[in-house]
Amino acid sequence: ADIAAPIFPLVLYLFVATVLLLPWKKRGNFWNIVSLTVMAPYHDVTFRDGFIGDILTSTVRPLQDIAFTAFYLLSGLQGWWSKSYGIDDAAVPVERSWLLHTAVLPACMISPLWWRFLQNLRQAYDAKKRWPYLGNALKYFVAAESGLFWFF
Repeated sequence: ADIAAPIFPLVLYLFVATVLLLPWKKRGNFWNIVSLTVMAPYHDVTFRDGFIGDILTSTVRPLQDIAFTAFYLLSGLQGWWSKSYGIDDAAVPVERSWLLHTAVLPACMISPLWWRFLQNLRQAYDAKKRWPYLGNALKYFVAAESGLFWFF
């Protein structure tokens, strides 16, 4: 019973990570589409890329939760294995983590908005039309800047 409490969340997290990656023949196409969305300024933006970009902008909070969970599990397991603190005290190092709060969580918030911003700039360049692409680009840029202002 003493081992079960820290192991169950870790097993669940590892299971979900494994399902996202394996088998690669089935999941490779999904990750290829995501990579095309991320690499928007380097190729033509299709409807699919814009759609996936919109989905990613809607998943900002879950992305932050996944990052926080990874840091929490790693911190808790480190304390549990080294016997320096228990799983209940794992939140203290996570709350004080400079890397998590100044790099990882802001990156989870800014990245999808930045990708959509770049997609809109690329669409404006390809279509040789300013409207509606530059208006949308401004929308995503302002959202990213206001998010950063709020975050820090």
